[in-house]
Amino acid sequence: MKNLAISAILFGVFALSGCGESVKPEPAPVEDVDSEEADQDQNDSDEEEGARAYGTGARGKITSVNREINGVSYSLDPEDMDDPENLISQRVIYFEFDSSQVGEKYKDIIMAHSEFLLENEDYKITIEGHTDEKGTREYNIGLGDRRAGAVKQIMELNGVDPQQLATVSYGEEKLINLEQTEAAQTQNRRAVLVYSKK
Repeated sequence: MKNLAISAILFGVFALSGCGESVKPEPAPVEDVDSEEADQDQNDSDEEEGARAYGTGARGKITSVNREINGVSYSLDPEDMDDPENLISQRVIYFEFDSSQVGEKYKDIIMAHSEFLLENEDYKITIEGHTDEKGTREYNIGLGDRRAGAVKQIMELNGVDPQQLATVSYGEEKLINLEQTEAAQTQNRRAVLVYSKK
């Protein structure tokens, strides 16, 4: 009798479970969106994000680009390049006597100019190499060339397009201080960055 009651209950459970209909949820309606509009919306969003990253206003136009090296901030905007407060306005790299090795204190300046060229591809730089009067004319032309080349090499390592860089050596031809003191001669041992438009 117990077995019969259990069988009746199980039969009822199976019968009820078979009676239910399986209901599939209807898919949500899909809005027909033009793929070009969707791409444009994404581009607009990306540009707005870029503008916020650079601290700029209008979409699609960067009005000022600021960077910082070792606590010194500077602008890569061509309108600010001659501002004495801007690192880009420093365009002379000095060298030790008979050396073409760039001193550590000038590497930030070279990095700033490298970033300026990367940001402003319509500009280029001619790097002029200069020396003092010590040594022969031929030797000084070679030394000036090595000084200009050392600055150029650092800029290329920073990613600057070689087409934006040129070098020229003046040796002792363009002294800026004619005094014979060591302090005066130090001013002549230099590389000068001269900007122009392509």
